[in-house]
Amino acid sequence: MTGKQITNNVFRQYEGLKNAVPAYEYSIQGRNVPDFVFISNAGLSLPRLPKPVFILSTMKYKQRRNELPYIKNLMTQLGHTMIQLDTTFEGQAECAWFHNYTILVLGYGQRTTYASVKRLATLIPIIYNHYNITPPTIRFIQLVNPLFYHLDLALLSLNTSCIIQPDAFRDISSLSFTTIIPFPYKDNFALNSVFRADTLVTHKVSSHIRKWYEKLGFHILEVDMSEYEKSGGSVRCCVLDLFM
Repeated sequence: MTGKQITNNVFRQYEGLKNAVPAYEYSIQGRNVPDFVFISNAGLSLPRLPKPVFILSTMKYKQRRNELPYIKNLMTQLGHTMIQLDTTFEGQAECAWFHNYTILVLGYGQRTTYASVKRLATLIPIIYNHYNITPPTIRFIQLVNPLFYHLDLALLSLNTSCIIQPDAFRDISSLSFTTIIPFPYKDNFALNSVFRADTLVTHKVSSHIRKWYEKLGFHILEVDMSEYEKSGGSVRCCVLDLFM
């Protein structure tokens, strides 16, 4: 495949995802930000607040730290108050919300550090208490498998239950508050998905996985993310939720 064909595929797949998950579009003119498309790592937008608050990521790898000025500029344009940790935290990719944003599960171990999730467990309640809003309950879970380096590869929240990659975790006791559905297939990107209303937007899955999802009651919308998956990310990695 030629370079031009690959480039055409990248843009075609981008348009396919954008059509599946309509979003704010932000263009940058920058250098040394080849992974910026995986915008989920940019940080964490906090729900249920009267004013938008965004916790900026501190990336593990130097190459991705070059994205920070562009992220700050975007959040400034959108009117978010920004907070940043000085320890490694890779944003929404390490977070799963449950029970209508009242429980937050934070992943650590491969990219995000334990020190970061401990600090978030102190910081986030302070932010919510500042606005006299009940803070979310915060739980931690350790990722022990390098194949699942972010929580959004290993866990898909269904609000009151979740699907997990069992090989990603050694101990799932922190998920005891919810119903756990083990994912029975080998597919590192099947849980890296997002919901659009009652439709699960996911990458191209096998017929077995599609039927399994449909038995759980999901409507499935598949999008081709094969070029992006060569760099280690799929649908969820390319979508950042913002609460305005």
